[in-house]
Amino acid sequence: MKALGILAVSCSIRGYRLLLRVYPRAFLIEFEDLLCQAFEDLSLRALQRGGMFSLVALWARTLADLFVSALAQRVRNNSDWRFRVSWVEACTLGIPLGAALVFLPLLLGAGFLWPISRTLHALLLSNSAFSMGALASLVSIVPAWLQSRVHVWKRFDRITWIVSTVLGVFSGWALMSAFFTGKFISLPVAPYLPLLHLGGFALCGSVLGLFQMTVLAIRSSRAWAWLPACTAGMIAVGFETTAIEGLLMGGHSYRGGVVMALGALIVAMVGGAVFGLLTATPLEWILESRNLTEDFPGSDKDSRSRIN
Repeated sequence: MKALGILAVSCSIRGYRLLLRVYPRAFLIEFEDLLCQAFEDLSLRALQRGGMFSLVALWARTLADLFVSALAQRVRNNSDWRFRVSWVEACTLGIPLGAALVFLPLLLGAGFLWPISRTLHALLLSNSAFSMGALASLVSIVPAWLQSRVHVWKRFDRITWIVSTVLGVFSGWALMSAFFTGKFISLPVAPYLPLLHLGGFALCGSVLGLFQMTVLAIRSSRAWAWLPACTAGMIAVGFETTAIEGLLMGGHSYRGGVVMALGALIVAMVGGAVFGLLTATPLEWILESRNLTEDFPGSDKDSRSRIN
């Protein structure tokens, strides 16, 4: 078992060194050896404390931090881009990572995670609005956590953002699922499926935006702008999911499990990227007057205020 742990750490260090290529060359010349040594120490410590699961958790944190800092290094001469890039990255990576952590117990259901697996399996098979909202809220924990790191707020404010996001996703996704079934309209559903699909995403986005707006309102008087921005972002995600699902499933009545999983991953990543791109600038404008210039490291305005 010890030999397996040493092998895992060795592979982790090699993989980490390979991922460091995303940094600019000038940065690597100065800091590559120090970063690798620090990551090796963290890997050994994680393995000693919690085994392979702690090592996997370390990698999850490292990937997010590594790409955020690498992009920041590449655009460091234009600090206005740092917040937007970090936000888009959190939205893009958050949903796939959250989905993997939620549905991984289903793959390990025969092992020690079987109680969790049974619960998730029951939610997945139950096509009710509550079950869809519950699954979506579990998936949203990871993107909410990544988004809270972008805000660079105090711990309590970050926790309130995560809680508001999870509650907003649960409520919005449950209402959207009910909307898709036609429970909210008395007309036949079939002729209006495209509009029904987009209407459901608009409903989900408005509910999510309303929950998150309550947190932003504490930070900025411009928080009202988040509601239309979040709604528009979710409508765009609705267009994107419809288009990609049509390309992947069009003309085929059956797809293998691997292809379907890959398709779901593509839909999640592209959808997160679309949402992040459309909402990054409005969110930056909302926080600009109070939070961004005070709390986000590396800002030119922040630097000037410290000098003064």
